[in-house]
Amino acid sequence: CTVTKALTERVEAYNETIRASVIHPAAPATRPATQPAAGSRPEIVEVSVLGTRIPHLWVDGKKVKVDLTLRVVRTTSRTKIESNWFLRRPGRAKDEHIGTDLPAMSEVRQLIPSPDGKFLAVLSVGEGHPIVQVVDLPLLVKRKTYKVLHEIDPFPGGVTIDRWAQDSLLLRSDMLLTHRGEDGRFHPVLCMERTQTYSLSVTDGVIKALSADAKEPVAYFIGQLSSKDATERGSAIMALTFLKARAAIPALRKVLAAEKDESIREVAAEALKRIRASKATTRPATRPGAAVGTLGT
Repeated sequence: CTVTKALTERVEAYNETIRASVIHPAAPATRPATQPAAGSRPEIVEVSVLGTRIPHLWVDGKKVKVDLTLRVVRTTSRTKIESNWFLRRPGRAKDEHIGTDLPAMSEVRQLIPSPDGKFLAVLSVGEGHPIVQVVDLPLLVKRKTYKVLHEIDPFPGGVTIDRWAQDSLLLRSDMLLTHRGEDGRFHPVLCMERTQTYSLSVTDGVIKALSADAKEPVAYFIGQLSSKDATERGSAIMALTFLKARAAIPALRKVLAAEKDESIREVAAEALKRIRASKATTRPATRPGAAVGTLGT
């Protein structure tokens, strides 16, 4: 999640896009499961299987005990990569095919059903880029429909699923997940040095920080201003600019006075200008005053 020169240039282009227009993300889509194409199959050169047991399912407004097994079989041939989803029901001789290539990315790494059987948390990865989706589990089981209720795309950062805690999904990420830009995306400059813990409420989509640095991001990035690495200092300045952190103005003044790198001083001067002129336009993913616990970093 290191901010390189190329990424810095990309961030500037990103900022220009934001200034030019506000882009609103599309609503989560309901995607019917697809069936494998008819005809001969290519030669399979690799097969991997990921499975999870589903002990409960939400049926007619209540938690019902079941005995289901969900499996994702990923096959790699010389011409394509394909992930097929199967459901095993008690007393059935053959697994039931649910669909093909359902998640956002091609390779499924984690499948974690919620304890009440309402949701399925899915972590999929494509070219090293992870995305977390929360899916309607009863709809997947009953109608073979992959309906995404929430999606976390932390690019260029990483994310993993920790566990369920009642109606919240605990996540670990090196991206600051509590703030999004006007386009609804997580900004590249908000990558953090250490992995942080967050909770995603599946009821309202609110993301809360549970780790100390993520709870106080302005203080964290002010601390990064003293880094020996010029790239990290520049990244911290851009992060404080994105957060429109008026509390960082004294620290940025010190940067202007003490920084030896002229390019960093120029970035700090521009940051001060923008912060002083700005209004709060980033979208906190937490509600003011919400009580959260600390799970550590």
